[in-house]
Parts: sequence; C-alpha cells; structure tokens
Amino acid sequence: MSFRRGLRTNENVLIAVDVLVHSRAAFMGIFLMAFMMGVSLSQSPTSYLVYNIVRYVCMGAFAVLFLWVTKRHTLAAWRISAVFSISQMLAVILLDPTADYFPFVIAVLSAFESMLYWRPKMYFDVNEVSNERRLRFKTVGQLIVEVIKIIMPVILGISIVKTSYELTSIVILAISAFQLLLSILFRPTHHLPSQKVNFAAAFEKVSNNPSLQKIMWIQVLRGVLLTGSAYIIIVSIHLYQNVDSSLDLGIFTAIGSLLSIILLLLYRRVAKRKGSQMTILVGLCSPIILLPVVCFLFPGSTIAAIVFYVYTQCVLETFYNQVIAVKRLQDIMKQHLRDDSLRIEVESMSEVALTIGRVVTLVALLLMVQMGLEQYIMVFAIISSLAIIPFVRMALSRKEVRQA
Repeated sequence: MSFRRGLRTNENVLIAVDVLVHSRAAFMGIFLMAFMMGVSLSQSPTSYLVYNIVRYVCMGAFAVLFLWVTKRHTLAAWRISAVFSISQMLAVILLDPTADYFPFVIAVLSAFESMLYWRPKMYFDVNEVSNERRLRFKTVGQLIVEVIKIIMPVILGISIVKTSYELTSIVILAISAFQLLLSILFRPTHHLPSQKVNFAAAFEKVSNNPSLQKIMWIQVLRGVLLTGSAYIIIVSIHLYQNVDSSLDLGIFTAIGSLLSIILLLLYRRVAKRKGSQMTILVGLCSPIILLPVVCFLFPGSTIAAIVFYVYTQCVLETFYNQVIAVKRLQDIMKQHLRDDSLRIEVESMSEVALTIGRVVTLVALLLMVQMGLEQYIMVFAIISSLAIIPFVRMALSRKEVRQA
C-alpha cells in the first residue's frame, strides 16, 4: 500500500511541476515573439527565429554532450533545470533586448533548461507511471495544464499591457523559484540509472529495432509540424500581424486552451472504443492543411488568423503533440526498453531527430524572411502541413489500425 501511495504522490508532483513549466509557455513563446518583434525597428521576426534556431541546435547538441549528466544524475538534473529557468528570467530583466547578443543568451539558457528538464521528466513519466495508468495520467495532467494555460495568458497579457514584458518576467521568476522548491519533494520509487553512458550500444539497438526507429521518424515529423516547428511560428507571426495588443494574444491563446479541454474530455470518453482513435486523428487532419490555404488566399483576414491560431493551439500543440505523440513515444520505449539501461541514450538520440526537423524548417523560414519573401511563408506552412499524414499513421499502433 505504501508503494502505491508513493507512486500516486510522485504522479502528483510530476503533474504539478509540469503545470508550472507550462504556465511559462506563453511568456517564452508568443509573448517573447511579440516582445522581440516589438523592439525591432522593422517589426521583423528575425531575432525570434535566430533565438529558436540557436536554442534547438543547442538542445540537440546538449542532449548528446551532457548525456552523462542526465543519465548519472537524473534527479539532480531535473531539479537544476529550474535554476536555468530562473537565469532566463534574470537575463530578460537585466539585459538589453535590442542587443545582438540577447537572443543568443536567452537561447542558450533555455536550451540548458530544456535539456535538463525534459530528458529526466520523460524518464520519470515512463518509470513512475504504468502503461495502464498512462492515458489517465496524460489526460488529467494535460487538463490541469490547459486550465492554467487559460488563466496565465490573460494575466500575462494584462500585465504586459499595464506594465512591460520585463516587469512581467518577475512573475515568471517567482514561478520558476517555486518549481525548484516543488521538485525537491519528488522521491523516485524506481532505482535511478548509474551506469556509464553507452551511446554506441543505444545506436546499435535502434538500428536493429524497427519500432525504436519509428521513434526517430515520429520525432522528425514533430519537428517539422508540431512542437517548435516553423509551421507553429508562422501561425503566431500571422496572428501577431492581425491583432492589436498582447492582451489579444493572451485571450486567443486562452481560447485555444479552453477548446483543448473540451477536445481532451471528448477524446478520453471515446478513445477506447473500437476504431475511434483513428477516426478522431484522421478527422482533425484536414484543417491543418486547409487553414494555411485560407490564410494565404485572404492574408488580411483577422478572423482567419484567429481561427488558424486557435485551432493550432488546440489540436496540434495540445492534442497531437502533448497527448498523442508523447504517449506513443513513451509506450514504444516502455515496450522495447524493458531494462531501462539505454533509455536515456535513446531519448537523447530522439532529441537529435526532433532537432533536425525543427532546425531544417526554421532555417528555411529564416532564409525566406532574410530574402524578403515573407508574403510566401504561408505557402511554406501549407507544404509543412502535409507532414500530418505520415505522423498520424505512425502515431497509431498496429492494434489500433486493425481495430479500425
């Protein structure tokens, strides 16, 4: 009984820390983009694109270079990630946002935070949560995250309008400090890995296992279309160019999160029915391709920009990415890495695959902006959106496909 009680406590701490991390998401996402574009004389997204490219390149490199840290000091790394989160906020408060070095400093600090947080976090998610409880863990956790994502963007939007981005960062600084304190309460119930890094063995295992290879392809497709992709940034840029203030950005982000809750509740009710998962995943695909077409045909339409952004936040960022993709990746690892000895090495390899998808699309977008082809970036979004087709196919297990 004590083990089960401990397991439930750890689930709660994992969810709580995740909620705090996501409460900063809008601040370091669309609000940071608006801030960087706002301080640019030409309202250019160049600085924000450079920030993202440097951040993701560093995340991919750090995932390999500091693999020994996340493997041998997993719990410490997870906790220290909050220190880098605090450092980011201090940099935003103290540094000159118009300086050339600003996006680079913020990017490197953010990369360290992400590398130290997500690798151990996914490890703990896999080992502290059974496959039988994983869907409930992900949906309940994501529902709480979405509630916070409804509240925080509006609060941050109001704060930024009334004060400034720099002063609002003090609120995020306090959240990061609380994250550090809360992470100290986490006590793993499973033995943490202490073996030396064996990247060669992990590479060989992935090379000989088609299911583990599927992880890499899913990650590449996530980088092309979902988390941190050029597609997501194009959506945000388009909204920023069609609304009036940071408060509007916060409101529409909150609406996307509210709709995410409804979608997650509906999905949880029908997900176990025969063939229902494929029906839902396929049914939500079409707007991902059609909405950038509409925005390209009607570039000045505020309504189209809002619908595009809200749908992307609700369906791509939350449903496909946070629930479908992450759950599928963790299920594959749980099934094919039973002894956990190479789990973090495989996680690091998957981070590199994710980085490839992100950086390729972001560099292409940056080149388009630098060449004065911003009016065609929606065409690039249309091309990128086609990645949803192979992604959905890979996100479904063979059992789910047979049921359909």
